[in-house]
Amino acid sequence: MANTDIFYSGTENALHWKVASKYSTNILMSYWYLQGTRRDLLKQRKQDNPDVNFMIDSGGFTLQLEEGLQLVQQEDYLKEYVDWLQENREYIYSAVELDLGELTGIPKQQAWREKFFRPLEASGIQIIYIWHNYLGEDEWARMCREYRYVGINRKTVKDGSATRRMMAARRHRTKIHGFAITSSKALRTLTMSTADSTTWKDGERYGLWLVWDGRKVRFVEKEKRDKWKTVVESQGFDWEKLTNGDAEETSSLCIYNFRIMEDSYNQQAGEPYWDIRTPYPEVVAQLTDHRAKEWMHLLALPEAVDAVGTPHEVLTVISCIQNSRLEEYKAIANADEIMGAVMEMPIEVFDDRTLLATLDEFNGMYAVQEPVKPRLDAEMYEPKEELHNRPELTPEQVVAEERQYADDDYELQSILEGHDNACNKDTEEEGSQEARQIESGSSSAPDNSNLVLGTCD
Repeated sequence: MANTDIFYSGTENALHWKVASKYSTNILMSYWYLQGTRRDLLKQRKQDNPDVNFMIDSGGFTLQLEEGLQLVQQEDYLKEYVDWLQENREYIYSAVELDLGELTGIPKQQAWREKFFRPLEASGIQIIYIWHNYLGEDEWARMCREYRYVGINRKTVKDGSATRRMMAARRHRTKIHGFAITSSKALRTLTMSTADSTTWKDGERYGLWLVWDGRKVRFVEKEKRDKWKTVVESQGFDWEKLTNGDAEETSSLCIYNFRIMEDSYNQQAGEPYWDIRTPYPEVVAQLTDHRAKEWMHLLALPEAVDAVGTPHEVLTVISCIQNSRLEEYKAIANADEIMGAVMEMPIEVFDDRTLLATLDEFNGMYAVQEPVKPRLDAEMYEPKEELHNRPELTPEQVVAEERQYADDDYELQSILEGHDNACNKDTEEEGSQEARQIESGSSSAPDNSNLVLGTCD
């Protein structure tokens, strides 16, 4: 289980934005629905809610449904999307590439990545590159090796291969985003960094309430609502408004309980693997001596490394290993000597296999937390520069504050897929004793007093 931040989607209109931003700081909006709105909408909403993290979807799935759309029209849309992202980049946490590979062909998709989305990464926006099952395992491995953020869809979960792919992502320290993958099982078993969902709107759309039962979120149909009255009222919701179908109150109830689920699972999760990484080599080159020494301290490297290289040289070699930069590593004359001193064993890296073996061995020895987003370039990497220019801070204080900064950086199955049978089965096989007591009227509401609405950078 990983710390999975859920981004709540379908928030383009005013009502859904109002509800979602009240209960979560992680919001997904689609450019497809934003393209006709005011250009400063993100800026305005960010000013209203400074803590919000915007993930922007390209609208590629919707675009593919447009019949007869020619390549030139697709590229016009792409350029408009990229220009809009650049214009709003300071308000965006992450954005999804325009994924039209099935229409345009893989070479064109790859060309778009290099021409449009790599530069966006350099400007400070985390880009999510999308993998599909038809691309195959080799392409999955390549994308995890080359990109810092890769997205998967529910087909990957349904074919039973998701867990295996999570291991490859972990090896390369690649963040994974799950498109509409927020079932209780997926959140408990897949090590995703982020996921998105519109399920919180099911109450408004289908008349289903979402209620946390102490183990998972449950769909509550109209005829079963009375059994949950004590629970929802204890959460502060207006029973009369809910039973009368008030859209705002219903959506608020659903997202509130979704957030309880998210927080509950994240409290059980371990340290996110994607934060265990040194900076990129080009970032290391621009670190101050003080900053480089602090990284050396955080790594707790053996004294022997002092004899084989400067802090910048040592960090560069380690960075090449952790970021799978084989050719850059091989270009450093004494790289094996430095890694040998770091790991206190003979090291010989000459191909991908030996690099990955060294990477796994190194990550078994050392754990460094470092914010994901600032890894993009040196300028972005130093958002806490003042922290490292304060001589009064001890190294331990610097590490503690850096870790805190890193900590700050962190769909249920659709009703249309036969929720009746799934819910009945889950109730029998997975429903907690507490949930059964609630339904029988012999128990009080779950204690959600410790709910923490966490944020990511």
